[in-house]
Amino acid sequence: SVKGEHLSDLQWSCAPFQVSGPLNVVVNTLNGTLALADSGWSLTGAMESLIPEQSLSPPVEIETAATHAWKLAARREGTSKKILFELQGRGDGPVMVSTSGGRLSSQKQEIGIEGHLHEGALVADGKWVAKENRIAAPQGLVSAPELIIEHGLSIQPGDVGRASSMTAQVTLPQVNATSGPRSIHFPKIALNVVGRAKPGRPWGADALLKLSNGRIRDRSSGLGMTHLSIELPLAWPDASAARPGQVNIDTLQWNRHQLGGLRGSLQQTPGGLTMALRHTSQMLPGLRAFIKGEIDQSGARIEVRIPPHQMAEAIDLGRFNPSASGF
Repeated sequence: SVKGEHLSDLQWSCAPFQVSGPLNVVVNTLNGTLALADSGWSLTGAMESLIPEQSLSPPVEIETAATHAWKLAARREGTSKKILFELQGRGDGPVMVSTSGGRLSSQKQEIGIEGHLHEGALVADGKWVAKENRIAAPQGLVSAPELIIEHGLSIQPGDVGRASSMTAQVTLPQVNATSGPRSIHFPKIALNVVGRAKPGRPWGADALLKLSNGRIRDRSSGLGMTHLSIELPLAWPDASAARPGQVNIDTLQWNRHQLGGLRGSLQQTPGGLTMALRHTSQMLPGLRAFIKGEIDQSGARIEVRIPPHQMAEAIDLGRFNPSASGF
């Protein structure tokens, strides 16, 4: 409904209603103001939405109802054909989604989008922040205080001859994972994506996944890794176009013994990943090991090659096990 005595000061409302589809959403309130004038028009609005408990494509289920508050604004000035818009959303309650593999939860969400429509083209930038995130599964727990997604989007009509494009930056700070005696910590995990679609052609995207300065520990075996960094370029839909990446582990440790480092290349393939690594031993000076591996849907295959090596001096095995002292 629209009410008001003057075109420059109208009040509108169009709720409650429900949207049914892949995701069911209930809009409890949606109202605002509308101002019409020779110099253009402007619209503001406020909305409260509810995502109820529901089952999506099996086995995904939304276990808790989630309420969000939204503010929206749009305007067109003068004879310009450009429509500017802005959308801000906030959810202060928990969101819990379960699958066959575990449960994902987030306590707070903030969403912001702004952009414009002009002659059939859509240009928008946005940011989504989810706080207090956890993934709980039988194998263990993964947590991150924030998930930050920043994106840009440019959708061009097909008849103008310009390509559509998108960018996205996904950041996870202070990621922790535990599984029994094993623990993993990364101060930062980042994924940068650039996508493009030429007129009449499908979308393609390149991405770079970066895991920085990580630490892995296994209390049961005494094994540990520090200063673990991975840079992995990704390509879609043609994975064979992905460039080689790199992996670097400054320190491998077994109990109190420094084993040395590990570094090499990592590359996406149509079936999974391949790697070629080199280990230089610190515990056995001069010893090197070369590791080749492949990971795909059928599993992992690892090949280790150690060239013949002559020790410069004898090593007392008691360094590793006191019962072997003297050998």
